Amino acid sequence: MGWEDRDYDRGGGGGGGLWSRIERALSRGDLFSWSVPAGRVLGIEFRLHWFFLVFVIARLLTALGRDGGIGFALEAAFMSALFLIVALHEIGHCLACRRVGGEADRVLLWPLGGLAMVSPPQNWKAAFITTAGGPAVNVLLWPILGGVLLLWGAPVASVLWFNPFDPASVTSGPWFNSGSSFAFYAKVIVWWVYFLNLVLLAFNVLLPMFPMDGGRLLQEFLWGRIGYARSMRIATGLGMAAAIVVGVFAIVFEVLLLFAIALFAGITSWQERQRVGMIDPNDAWRDGPVGTDDPSEARFRKAAERERKQAERIEREDAEVDRILGKVREDGIGSLSKREKATLKRATERQRGS
Repeated sequence: MGWEDRDYDRGGGGGGGLWSRIERALSRGDLFSWSVPAGRVLGIEFRLHWFFLVFVIARLLTALGRDGGIGFALEAAFMSALFLIVALHEIGHCLACRRVGGEADRVLLWPLGGLAMVSPPQNWKAAFITTAGGPAVNVLLWPILGGVLLLWGAPVASVLWFNPFDPASVTSGPWFNSGSSFAFYAKVIVWWVYFLNLVLLAFNVLLPMFPMDGGRLLQEFLWGRIGYARSMRIATGLGMAAAIVVGVFAIVFEVLLLFAIALFAGITSWQERQRVGMIDPNDAWRDGPVGTDDPSEARFRKAAERERKQAERIEREDAEVDRILGKVREDGIGSLSKREKATLKRATERQRGS
């Protein structure tokens, strides 16, 4: 999940609601003041949000004493795997952004995933590549981690086909429990990394919600074909619908974290939709194909072009008036031609009208 730090508010407005303030805090980096440093990798600063630390500690405390201590160890393995996969995913966003000439040097980890503070060049190709960089890491890790497990002797079923809603049944199999305690934990950790990598890839890409990568990839793909505003309206509409579906699923199956993600995605999709109307339609980065933008966008651009030409014409006329007045001072008004008199009259009427 990459938080792409684009300047969406150049058109004015912005709203004053809680969610707007949270989003502006994200874009300004204020949330980093609510976090602690966790190291630097490839010039990328990693920080852990306080909510993330509370979330991890709470999960570990609830696992204390469960199954004779094994529950705590497995929970620790789960959280370690989650941290590793999310961190690698966000590094993918950052490296892809740098590849296309953008800036990316900060990542914040919090309970709902990771936020890569990236600023790609403002065109659809650069944005698409930046967003795709995260899932590309997961795609690359899939065969590598799966190959490690298979070479280690893991059953094919535990790698290629298993119930994703019951991962504990896989790690309780005979292969995981064979050998020493160290071997058991090592196998479990590697498998959890493999499993969470697949879950993050599928969940983050297949669901077209903002700020998930799936929603952004869809919008950026459409951006280059139908223009920015139309692509945002389509993508955010699908994002809100998908958030409702996921939220209902989470309520039915009582998955609190999934419901929180659905709520977060639904509000973000709605907020992104509101921003479409706040953007200056004449921004150069809105590089959809010629002739495919919304009629309203075309009208905005034509009006802006008319205003620009009118301003240039008035500027030229004012320069001509200055020249004519200088001529009057030197040679008198009788020296003016009919065209110069008409220019002076037109400028006088314009001044009176303003």
